[in-house]
Amino acid sequence: SIPADVALPNFDLPNKKGSGVDLLVDANITFSQGRRYGLVGKNGVGKSTFMEAFSKREIHGMKWVNQNVLLVKQEVEGNKLTPVEWLLTADGRRAHLQKEIRKLSKSTTEESASKLTELYEKLSLLDSTRGELHAKTILRGLGFDE
Repeated sequence: SIPADVALPNFDLPNKKGSGVDLLVDANITFSQGRRYGLVGKNGVGKSTFMEAFSKREIHGMKWVNQNVLLVKQEVEGNKLTPVEWLLTADGRRAHLQKEIRKLSKSTTEESASKLTELYEKLSLLDSTRGELHAKTILRGLGFDE
C-alpha cells in the first residue's frame, strides 16, 4: 500500500535572505490525501518561501511516493505560454532534472555522460507518467477547455 499523505516531521525552513532567524524551526505538518489547504498569514512571514521549498522538495525529511507538487507563482507576467506549458514549468521535479541536465551538458567527462543519460531517462519517465496528458487532466478539472 502506497501512503498518500505527506508528513514532514521536525523540519526547519531557513530565511531565504541568508540572515536572520529561520522562518520555521522544528515544524511538523501533514497533508492528507483528498484535502485542500490554504496558507494564511501576514506578508513576509514565509508562505511563498515554504511553498517554493515544498514544491522543489528542499525540505529536509520529505518522504515522496508518487506525489506531484505544482507551484504557480501568485503574480506572473503574461507571455505566450499556454496553460499546459505553465503547469509543466511549475513541476519542481522536471525543473530540477532540466537544470541538472543543462549543468552536466557543459561537461565532457565520461562520468558526466553517464549521469546525463540517467537524468534523461528520469525525465523521459516523468514525461510519460506526468507529462502533458496529466497537465491537461488537471486543467480540465479546473474548468479549462482544450
